[in-house]
Amino acid sequence: MATTVFMILFIISVLIIWTWGISLSDVNTSAALLTKKESTTLRGLFCIVVMIAHIPEAYQNRIQDMITSFGFVAVTFFFLTAAYGLRLKVNDSPDYMNRFWRRRLPPILIPAILSQIIIFLYEKIAHASSGNILIAILNINDWCKVLLLCYLIFWAVYVLLPKIIRIPFAAQDITATLIITAFSLIGRLTDFKPTLIWIVEPLGFAYGLLAAAYSEKILAFLRSKATAKIVIFLISSLILGVSYLIFKPIEIWGDYLLKIILGIVILLFMFAVIKKVNIGNRTTAFIGGISYETFLLHEAVYTVIMDIDKTRSLNPGLFIWTGIVMTVILSRLLKLLSDICLKAFHNTRKQS
Repeated sequence: MATTVFMILFIISVLIIWTWGISLSDVNTSAALLTKKESTTLRGLFCIVVMIAHIPEAYQNRIQDMITSFGFVAVTFFFLTAAYGLRLKVNDSPDYMNRFWRRRLPPILIPAILSQIIIFLYEKIAHASSGNILIAILNINDWCKVLLLCYLIFWAVYVLLPKIIRIPFAAQDITATLIITAFSLIGRLTDFKPTLIWIVEPLGFAYGLLAAAYSEKILAFLRSKATAKIVIFLISSLILGVSYLIFKPIEIWGDYLLKIILGIVILLFMFAVIKKVNIGNRTTAFIGGISYETFLLHEAVYTVIMDIDKTRSLNPGLFIWTGIVMTVILSRLLKLLSDICLKAFHNTRKQS
């Protein structure tokens, strides 16, 4: 009973935070399919979903398990936003593309390396770990590895390939999408997992490329009879969501194809809603601004709490509250430290 109360209070708190300050409008006048404010707001919401999805087994509960079933949409969205921003720069910032790796690697690797050092030091102190710090640093978060693989595909198709042959943007979009889709299929149909544990989620990178390339057409589609589309996508999401919970044990059709369709429909519903309402406030901007750092730290934070709660007597709902609050606080500190290191890195490059 106490767990249910804690979880209901948690869900209510999340709903209040992410609906605070929203304003309805007949038409959202933004010319972009996904603005930076909208992206940050949703990244903040989805990082909470990811943290809930990774709760250790000893503290899982029914409500948390239902949320976890749809956690893949959160990870898909993170891949989508990563690709969306990059694809926009193909047309708008050719100089950025010429210095792609110098621009993209530091913001990804510096927080990842710092988080690995912090985790290594904790393991050394708390568990007398005999691990090697260099190995710990190289063994960065798996999600970062998959994101870097997507970046490599993007660089090969949008930066390297045009230097070899003349290729239109539409062909580049199709090529990148086919490569990412092929990796997903290989991971699902064979024992080789190029995208590690994420089979469906990296398709979000392809969605982001296509969303940026065809944003005007998608916007026109979403804004035509917007309210009706929101209702249709909502009903479709509910029907597909229930179907997924029932049929996900079925290989390919349930755990792969239905999962992909459900993810696309939920994303379309989300885009339709944010084109109808204005979302975002200072709290969501704060949490969204540290969403990457929460990815890096949340499981380590859970380990610390479990080390303290050796008898596993802590209420599961309270564990979730404690874990998420601690993760947010530590992620903010990691963000501040990473920003200092990034600034020093850029200053060093300017002087050299």
